[in-house]
Amino acid sequence: MSVEYEIGFNTPAAGAGTAYFNLWAATRALYLAEVKVGNSTNNGVSDVRLVRTSARGTQTTTITPTAASNALIPPLAPAPTALIDTAWSVAPTFQPLNVRLTDLAAAVESGEFWNWEQNAKLWVPSGAGLALFAGGAGQVLRVWIRWGE
Repeated sequence: MSVEYEIGFNTPAAGAGTAYFNLWAATRALYLAEVKVGNSTNNGVSDVRLVRTSARGTQTTTITPTAASNALIPPLAPAPTALIDTAWSVAPTFQPLNVRLTDLAAAVESGEFWNWEQNAKLWVPSGAGLALFAGGAGQVLRVWIRWGE
C-alpha cells in the first residue's frame, strides 16, 4: 500500500540550465501524482521542463517532508523518504529528454498543472529523481506537488 504526501513551497530563482527543485527518491521508489507550477511575478518564464535525474548532485538546501506535516492521512502514514533539493554546489545529473515542457505567461499565478492518471503514475526508482529544470533564465516559482511512496 502506498501513502500519498503533498507539499507547497517557493523555489529559488533558477538560472538557465539549472533546476528549480529536484524531488529525490532517497530510499524507496516514489510516484509523482500531480505538480502545479505557478509564476510569482508579472514576467513570463520560458522553457520550464520536468526531467529525470540520475544523480542528486551536492545539495546545499533540502526540504525534508514529514508524515505529520505532509501526509494526506498523518496518523497512519510512515515518514516519507523523498527529499526536495532546491540549491546545489554541484548540480544534479539531468537526463536528456523532457517528461513535460511549458512556458508560463507574464502574470502572477499563471501556471501549469500536470497530473498523471490513477493507473499511470510517473514512477521514480530509488536513487533517482525528477527535477523542474529552467531551460531559460528563471525566477521564483510557487510549486505544489503530490507524490506517493
